[in-house]
Parts: sequence; structure tokens; C-alpha cells
Amino acid sequence: MSSAGKIFKRLCIFLLSIVLLVAGASALVVALGITLDLNALRPAVEKAASAALERRVSITGPVTLCPSLWPTLEIVDVKVANPSGWTDPLFASVALVRLQVGIIPLLSGEIDVGEIICKGVSLNLESDRQGRNNWDFGASMPESHGEVSEAHADSHEIYLQAVDTLTFQDIRLSYLDKVLGKKLFFAIDELNGTAGRGEPLNLDWQGRIQDKQYSFTIKGGPLREFRPSIRLYPLSIKGIVAGSPFTASGVLGRERGEARFDLDMTLSSVDIGALLRWLMVAEDMDATTDEFILHLKLRGDSLNELVTRSNMLFTLKGGQYTFKGAGKGDGISVGIKQGEFSVVPGRPVALDLDGKIGKVPVTIWVKGMELVNYFKNPKHLPISIKMETSGTVVDFAGSLALPVSSRNISLGLKLKGEKLNSLDELMGVSLPPLGPYSLKADFAMDEQTYDLSDLEIRLGESRLQGAMKVDMAGNKPHAEVRLISSLLQLDDFDTHGWSLEGETVSGEEQESSMADKAGKHDIDRTEQAALLSREILRSFDARLMIELQKVMSGRDMLGSGNLEAGLQDGLLRIEPLQLKFADGSANMEFFYHPTDTAVDIHLALNVSRLDVGIIARRFKPDTRMGGRLSLDILLDAVTPRLNELMANGAGHFDLDFEPRNFNAGLVDLWAVNLLSALSKKVDKGNSSVINCVVASFGMKHGVMNDRVMFMDTTRMSVEGTAMINFRDHTLDIKAVPSAKKPEFFSLATPVTVKGTFDNFGVKIDTLSLAGTAVSFVTSPIHVPLRRIFSGKRPPDGIEACRQAWEKRNQ
Repeated sequence: MSSAGKIFKRLCIFLLSIVLLVAGASALVVALGITLDLNALRPAVEKAASAALERRVSITGPVTLCPSLWPTLEIVDVKVANPSGWTDPLFASVALVRLQVGIIPLLSGEIDVGEIICKGVSLNLESDRQGRNNWDFGASMPESHGEVSEAHADSHEIYLQAVDTLTFQDIRLSYLDKVLGKKLFFAIDELNGTAGRGEPLNLDWQGRIQDKQYSFTIKGGPLREFRPSIRLYPLSIKGIVAGSPFTASGVLGRERGEARFDLDMTLSSVDIGALLRWLMVAEDMDATTDEFILHLKLRGDSLNELVTRSNMLFTLKGGQYTFKGAGKGDGISVGIKQGEFSVVPGRPVALDLDGKIGKVPVTIWVKGMELVNYFKNPKHLPISIKMETSGTVVDFAGSLALPVSSRNISLGLKLKGEKLNSLDELMGVSLPPLGPYSLKADFAMDEQTYDLSDLEIRLGESRLQGAMKVDMAGNKPHAEVRLISSLLQLDDFDTHGWSLEGETVSGEEQESSMADKAGKHDIDRTEQAALLSREILRSFDARLMIELQKVMSGRDMLGSGNLEAGLQDGLLRIEPLQLKFADGSANMEFFYHPTDTAVDIHLALNVSRLDVGIIARRFKPDTRMGGRLSLDILLDAVTPRLNELMANGAGHFDLDFEPRNFNAGLVDLWAVNLLSALSKKVDKGNSSVINCVVASFGMKHGVMNDRVMFMDTTRMSVEGTAMINFRDHTLDIKAVPSAKKPEFFSLATPVTVKGTFDNFGVKIDTLSLAGTAVSFVTSPIHVPLRRIFSGKRPPDGIEACRQAWEKRNQ
């Protein structure tokens, strides 16, 4: 800024004052061309210099002068004191200064410098708490009092016209801003320059800022135009900073009394991570950009003024940012399309970034704190990060330790979206179309783990709280999840035809026949990996425990229970899922292990006295259908797909059903329609209802054969045999009804059901019908005898069903 010009000008005045003191002696020996030893004049030189700089100057080394029309003055070991009240008693020290000035131009009020050499300079700059600077050399200097007219300056100032050779070596500068409590170190290892009369200024500059290397070349206008106290001086700069080449152009000086430095800079192929490490903001960020453009509007005479009054805009184009995260993985790579990092006085620094994760667009917003606060040696950085992608919004908020490390993060996390399957392309997995969903947690990450504590998950009306920890230290992630569900609403888990194995079935397909479905098997297969695919299940290990305090189905209270699940080396285990109903319970264990060619599945399910009305009301909320259902299922299979489990299964399937207000049309399932068709054939009474059904089947190679088959209606008890083939979707059932008590003229006839699951026919055998006719004609004879000698049967058949249920394992 203009402070550099003030210091340089004061230095020139100091040196020129010495030249003027010895000008008379120089005139006597100019013709002789000899070097004068001015050590004897050292006190006078010190006094003159002290008066010129308005602070004490001491010289401990030799002072020599080579007089000529271009006299050369050399001084060794110069020290300039600070006035009282400043932190460091020493303002500057110079090991060697050599100055050569033209006498004839000086007589015309112009300074032509043949040579300036400074070596071993130490400069201590300071701004105090009142905003005063120790490089302001007194009230007599007009540049310390705001704006000065150019006409006034021209009539009172002497200006540099040319410098043939400028050399600075080993320059050390320290700067202390007491308002910010910040100390900076700046070094010029070497600076070489030239500016002939009327020629542009050229400087080659290299050194260090806070021990970080830099180098650049500065080009400016003629020195005659370098009047930073009254006008703006144009500059162009090229160089390398933090290993990245850059070009810049701008102006330096004062305008309306305010120090100003405007600079537009373009850097190509920038390693942003290296730049942030250079600035000591972040340690391990992996980010690059193809083009980095800076627009700086710096204002002020001190660091505090610069960081509280300046505007800065950084534009990124192209490049990539990789979030490494915990563990050994490659991290998440974000392709940068464009971004803006802005610094505005009184506002937090902010970053807006548009990019892509793979092919998925993503927008990221980051806000930190005001720029001035970064210079107050903070230990933590308040930050908020918002990311929006695929219909999902992710918010992080909190503070980070400085310098920021991606391996040491602790922030609050919020996530929300409308449908999980909107994340399919981003995650590379086919997710169910569930939602809306949200997640809140305290998120922490270190080198090996992710930790989500105080975790709250919402899916529709469902609520889960708990904690999650993911260990990334091994060859693959291992997750531990413990949750408590205060409410689990089954309505929130309607997947609308989505499949765990990666098939999406449309509504039209669900209504079509099985034959039509076979033809459309792959119609909506997604490109993402299925959630139960071998590659997904083998990519991580996990353990999940959920306490289910309240499970609802619509407005119905289903019960409570718990779920434990594990995933290890591609084997998914649910053992157990336990639920307690009002009058019963359910227990399930499930193993799923995909291999290269098939899936190994084990299913064991035991349901006791489930209220069927809860299931019915999921299809029709106002239905009066109810009853009790008990199931005992054991199936093992090696099958290509989960939905072909029955076609390849072995085990048993036992059912005990006590319906109430049975409505077969409520649920569009072939088994329900079959039950309805049988009941109408075996008991044709207008008021006939099914009291209970018991069916027990053994199963091998996808074919079920009856062990027990019994149904009780209002007037009939029905026993039968059955073969159900899930390989070709065919069935063959024979039901033999008998009246609960011998009836005159009864027409109870055996019924046969054959066909496919979608198209079965109910038939009456001719021979059986003939036998029924004989029994019908002779009923007046045998019915009385049967009534006398037959035992009693339970009028509603429930006891008979219980006996049949117990008989299934005999």
C-alpha cells in the first residue's frame, strides 16, 4: 500500500540529507575522484538523519562518500529507533545501504538514482489500538493527513524520476496489528529492479510470507507517475504463489484520502489445497481448479482496516474437489463447474459452488465468519455448509478447529428429502420410493470413524432415535446402529412395487396376469445396483438393533417388539424380528446370502393370533372383516431370486385362519379367491360363513402337498387333499364336505379344483355326484340311524380346527 511509498520516500530523504551535508566537501574533490571517509562527520550525519526521520538514528559502521557528478554514499550498520510507546524499541536496522544520486538533476528538483543497494534490512512495523502506525513520520508529512491536491504536491515535493539499478537483499519485515492481536512476517530474499527516465518500472521480487515462498515480476508506469499519496499508480504483476502461476493488474495509491489497492488476478491450474495450506486455513484439502480469478478491492493503512473495509471476490472455473472422509477409501469427488468465494465487510465469508458428483448435479453453499475474525488467532471456525442434490438437502452447522482438517470434524447435521429413490443415481443403489424423510444428528468424524449421536430419523409419521457409528479402519466399513422407534407406521413403508432385488414393477404390471408379468420381467429394471445385490451386501458389514415401542398399521395398534439384524461378509441375517400383539405374537428369522449364481435363503416365521382386520383395513379402511390368523412357516431354498423362493423352497407351510365377516374380494390373491370358491361350493346356504380353516403342507422343490387340510363352515366340515406347484403355478385340490349332523336330503358332494393360480375351475366329479344322489334318496332311512349313533361335533367348528391344527405335526 502507500505505506511502502512513505517508507521509501523517508529513506530517500534521509540519504539525501546526508548528501546535502557533504555537498560542499564533494565539490572540492569531485575533480580528484577520490573516496572520502566521513566517519568524523558521523554525529552530524546521525543528527541530520534523526531530524529528517523524526526519530533517533545511530550509525555504528563506516560512512564513505565517492564524490562525483554522481556521488555514491555508503553507510554500514544503521539503526532507526521507534518513538516511545511502541512495542519494539527499534524501527529499522540496515547492515548496508549504498546510494548514488545525480547532482545536476537534483539542482532541478528531480531525483535521478544511479544505484540503490540495501542489504540486511530489518523493519518492525506496528499499528496500535488507536489505529496509529509507526511508519507515519510526523504531522509535517502531508501524506499522513488524507487527500492532497496534485497541484499543491507538485509545488512542494521532490519526486524520483529514475532508478537505474535497484537491489534489495535479505530484507526482513515484521508487522504487528494490536487491534487484531496478529503478527505477520514478510521477507524479501532478493529484489532487483530498474526504471529509467520516462521508462516503465520493472521489479523482480522473490521471498517469503509467513515462511511460504513466492516470486513475481512487477511492471508499472514511469517513476514520475509514482505519487501514491495523491494519485493511483497502475501495476501489472506476474509470478508464482503457492506453486501456482498467476497474472494480475491493478492500481495502488490513495483516493479521497483513503489508501487503495485494486487488483484483478488470474491463476491457472491452481492447487487450492496447497493454497489453503499456504494460508494455514486447511491442512489436508484435496482440491484443484482450472482457473482461479481474484478481484480485490483493498482499503486501509493497517491490517485491521484492510480486513474490515475490503471487498474480495474469488471465482473458480472447472476443477475437482475430493472429500477424503474417514478410512482408506478414495473419498467423494465433486467436479467443479463454477464457484464464487466472496468477502464483504460486515458479512461472513461465503462460498457458492455448482458441480457434479458423477453425473448428478450438486450445489454447495458454505458460510464462515467475517474476514477480520480469521486474523484474531481463533481456535475454531464457525461454519455452515448446505448441499442440495437429487431432491435432498443436507445441512451441516457448528464450528471446526483451525486449521481445518477433513479428518477432524464435529458438526450438527440435518438432512431431508421427499423420496429416497431420488438418490438412486447419486448412491448407485436402487432405493425404495419412501418419504418424505429427514435425519438429524450430531455428526463427528476422525481418521477412522463416522459417529452420529443424538440421531433422529423420520420417515412419514415414523420416528426413530438412537446412535450410529461407522468404523472405516478395516478393508470395508462396519456400521453399528442402535435405535428406538417411538412410532413405526407400516403405511410409511409402502414401496409401490419396488423390489429389494432391483426390479421396479409398475401399477399396471401388478394388475396384469402372471403370464403377462413373465413377459415384462425386465421392463423397468434400473441401472443402479439392487439393495440386496451381492456387490452391495459384500461392500460393508453392519449390525442393527431397533426397539419397537409402538407399531401401527394405519389407525390400528399392531403391537411392540424388537428387531436385530446383521450383515457379515455378504450374509444378511434378521434374527429375530419379534412383535407382541394384543392376543398373540410374531417371530421371524431370515437369512439371505447371494452367491455368484444364486441366493441361499432361510425363512422361519411363527405368527400367533394376528388380528386379520388389521391387514384387511390396509386395503379397505372401513371394512368389517376380521378374525385371527396363525402361521408356522419354515422355508429353505437356493434360488435365482427372492421372488422365486416358493418355486425352489423346501420346508412346511401351516395356516390356521378364523375369519370374521370374510370378504374374498377385498384382497386380490389367488389363495383367497380359492378359499372363497371352495366355501361356496361345499356350503351353499345363504347365511353360510367360514368358521375356520386349517391347512398344513409339506414342501419340496417348490411343490406343496397336504399334511392336514380342514375347513369348517356354518353347516359343513370339509376335509381334503391338495397339491400346489409353485414351479408351474398349478394346483390340484379335492375337498370332501360332510354335514355337521346327518340331514335329510343332503347334497354334500366332493369338490375338485384344478388349474393355474390365475385360472382355476371348480368341478364336481360325476361318480361322486351319483353317490350323493343315492344318499339323498335314502336319507330318510340312514339319517335317523346316524343321528342316534354319531358323536357330537362343535357347532362352530373352532374346536375341530384346533384339533386339526394340533394334528399337523403328528
